[in-house]
Amino acid sequence: LWLLESVTLSLIVVSILYSLRDSMTFDYYLTHFLPSQELKIDLINLVWSPTDAVLFFTAVFLGLIMLLTIMIRLVSVLFLERMDVWQAANYVIWSFAALLFILPAGAILFRLLETPDFMVPSLVFVALGVLWSLQRLLGALRIGLGTSAWRVYLMAIVAAGFLVFGGAALLNHELGTLAYMDHYRGVLGTP
Repeated sequence: LWLLESVTLSLIVVSILYSLRDSMTFDYYLTHFLPSQELKIDLINLVWSPTDAVLFFTAVFLGLIMLLTIMIRLVSVLFLERMDVWQAANYVIWSFAALLFILPAGAILFRLLETPDFMVPSLVFVALGVLWSLQRLLGALRIGLGTSAWRVYLMAIVAAGFLVFGGAALLNHELGTLAYMDHYRGVLGTP
């Protein structure tokens, strides 16, 4: 189940990256957000080789699911109900089992993203599946940690905010992200 979920997420990411392979905007963002030219070249080669990309991103998602399991285990020490690693892994893996309904769409997503009429509906379909899985995980954590829903959702919002603002601060410090984004919007003439 863990492997199937990772393959599903990998197919989605690879399909989106493959549909952006000729995009100048995507190339600009890669140039700006990746610190080295070698890393950018490796990622571009990976995008142009979907089989290798699926294998690579499957391994990445296997690791991310394991990392999420460990984080949930560590956060559980803040609550009265403690959970061990196996219980945290069960919550994560069974909550993300909802992604498996996307697997058939994930296999043809690269074609859907190349068809303008199907691009937005397919991305909405995928986003709803991911949100449903996250909601299932938060519901399972509410029961497993023996706490209220607002505490679990607040914990998730704080964690997401920490990741987003921490990543933005790091990128702004290392690469001047905010200045480049203002420049890029000015060049493109977008508000």
